[in-house]
Amino acid sequence: MAKSFRPSLLFRNGAFVSGESLFVDDEGRIAAAVEAAEQIDLMDKALLPGFVNAHSHSFQRLIRGSRLRTAAD
Repeated sequence: MAKSFRPSLLFRNGAFVSGESLFVDDEGRIAAAVEAAEQIDLMDKALLPGFVNAHSHSFQRLIRGSRLRTAAD
């Protein structure tokens, strides 16, 4: 069943808005408004997107997963 999340503040289009809901379909994707959605009250909470850090430098790709050596090694 689709879900309708209703927080006090919703981060949408780069700004916080109040009084709006976020609808999510059965597969967890953001969807259009659905009347038959389960209502989930998130009052006194802010709902933000899952932020992803895509920032890196080319040298970091070379050392990813390796550990730093110390004098004790």
